[in-house]
Amino acid sequence: MRAIRHFIKEGFRGLSDNRQGGFTYVELIMVMAILGTMTAVVTMSTQDYVGDHGTKAALAVEKQIIATAATAHLKDGRSLPVTDYDLYRERYITSKSVLADYYIDSDGTITQNPR
Repeated sequence: MRAIRHFIKEGFRGLSDNRQGGFTYVELIMVMAILGTMTAVVTMSTQDYVGDHGTKAALAVEKQIIATAATAHLKDGRSLPVTDYDLYRERYITSKSVLADYYIDSDGTITQNPR
């Protein structure tokens, strides 16, 4: 309780006595080096995780787009089998896939061949 009263009365002035506060330049550089190393390790370890899941999600979305385009292709009276390039050429999709090649079989099965 006495220390609290002293702090309220004197503030930070009475706490340091004769010592100077703060960090040395070497201590700051060491902390920066440690933080930089930790950042590099975390970045490298999470990069593969995020990249793999992002690619899988993109392939799933592309497959759904191809399925929708193939359905529209059939409703227009055209027949299967068809490839994603055929759907692109006939303007059922706006761009050809960069992640995989797709083939829609005559029974409607979509085969996905990642590049």
